[in-house]
Amino acid sequence: MNIAIILAGPYRGNSTIIQNHNNIIGNYDTYASCLSHYKDDWLNSGWHLKNLFETPSIDFNKTNWSKYRNNEPGQCGFWQFWNLKNVIDNTPNVYDWYIKSRCDLNFTYGNITEELLSNLKPNTLYCPKLRGVYFQTQHWDFDISLNDQFFIGDRNVMNVVSDFVTNYYNKNRHELNHGEFSNENCLREFLNENEIKIDILDNIIYNKDHNGVTIPSGMIRFQLEKIESMNSENKYTQMQKRAYSLGTSNHEEHNSNEDYWNILLGDLKDKTSWDGKVALDFACGKGRNVSNMLTLCDWDRVDGIDLSIGNINHNKETYKNQNSGWYCNNGIDVSELMSNEYDFIMSTIALQHIPVYDIRKSLITDLLRTLKPGGLFSFQMGYGNDLKSDLGPRSSYFENCYEANGTNSAWDVRVQNEEDVITDLTNIGFINITTEIRESYSDSGHPQWIYVKAYKKI
Repeated sequence: MNIAIILAGPYRGNSTIIQNHNNIIGNYDTYASCLSHYKDDWLNSGWHLKNLFETPSIDFNKTNWSKYRNNEPGQCGFWQFWNLKNVIDNTPNVYDWYIKSRCDLNFTYGNITEELLSNLKPNTLYCPKLRGVYFQTQHWDFDISLNDQFFIGDRNVMNVVSDFVTNYYNKNRHELNHGEFSNENCLREFLNENEIKIDILDNIIYNKDHNGVTIPSGMIRFQLEKIESMNSENKYTQMQKRAYSLGTSNHEEHNSNEDYWNILLGDLKDKTSWDGKVALDFACGKGRNVSNMLTLCDWDRVDGIDLSIGNINHNKETYKNQNSGWYCNNGIDVSELMSNEYDFIMSTIALQHIPVYDIRKSLITDLLRTLKPGGLFSFQMGYGNDLKSDLGPRSSYFENCYEANGTNSAWDVRVQNEEDVITDLTNIGFINITTEIRESYSDSGHPQWIYVKAYKKI
């Protein structure tokens, strides 16, 4: 029996969810489709995909969906079905059954076995009841078995589902303006029109776990915001570039911080293990950390990357005889750097100055890409129980303060809970994450610092 798993949309899971999915559903040929700006998330996710398809971009406001659905969470659903159409249309027609799932589902009961699949009937869409704890908080009709999250069907069923996103909404359906006509009910009507039966898959229970990325059914808002905000022209990054354009201090006073040498760079004390390897300082400033690392180990090369063109020009001139590469990044990723290049990446008094979670996540995710398998990322951020500071606003870890009108302590992010960092890094794809809380050093903007170490899996 040939089985395929199809996944649609952005990657929002973690390693635990992947393992849970494999245990309950099985490790079958898996296909996914997403818009281009989410592809790296999938490629770095650890999910073993047979193929990843790029969903064609489209202006939602020019679709028939926009006539009947607004952009509010829970009102649209377009992107889930648009990605789903692309993965169905591109997945080979060689499978007996197709299991449509999501990367943010946590299965709490049941198993999809070949015995179960052998008893399914053709031209029938099978979907579990929505009985998980997550759904019990939504006040939905739990007898409705149809949804866009998890279902099983043969190729004919999947072909009909693929047509739903275009054919159904091409009809003149003024009644869709009424709230009771949910996407699930519209899909039910479309399936009936195409003589596809709907049956309950009664032995599967799951919850939805968005991992802090978005709110239930709100993908249209999340995706449009990410497209509009997460580029180097966003308001916050432009403010940062202006603030740092002429360069920064080299912060020589921080060389007197014992925790800098013993914790942040503590792994470099085993000098011989780093012989011939390559390191990077993210947000390198005027090169202090790069120079320090070069004195500690016999590296092949130590590079620096920074948002400030002033800093990078200074470093290229000052350290022109040093075995280092200097890169100016765009503020939202490190696309200038090669994948699987670095054995060790460090960063200090930098990430705490970015109170926009989406940007920090984008940067850290891309830094993971540049790490070699088994590579170490060691960094520091501000820490404290509250968000008080005399120097300016302090944002919590997952806030997106694109409106911040200052940087470099004028408006910072502060970690208040070690688990926030650990969970975030785990979801991004890091393993073996450790933290240590210490008193801050020469930093009146934060009472404490958190030192974090995380590894890229081999």
